[in-house]
Amino acid sequence: VKRLLNGTLYNLALYPDIANRLYCELQSNSLTSGPLNLITLEKLDSLQYLEAFLKESLRTLPVFASSFN
Repeated sequence: VKRLLNGTLYNLALYPDIANRLYCELQSNSLTSGPLNLITLEKLDSLQYLEAFLKESLRTLPVFASSFN
């Protein structure tokens, strides 16, 4: 899990335009507007660009890297 999180954060740092587009998607779905804003399954399902980003990050991460640690 740690390697997966590091890989996705690395991709966000490497591609700031993608990070900006993800942030805009979160804003447009009211997920950054305040502490009382609840994240529902319906809202998560509407985040298509986030889903595509996570799938692509998983695809590009090495499969066996964690087995050798």
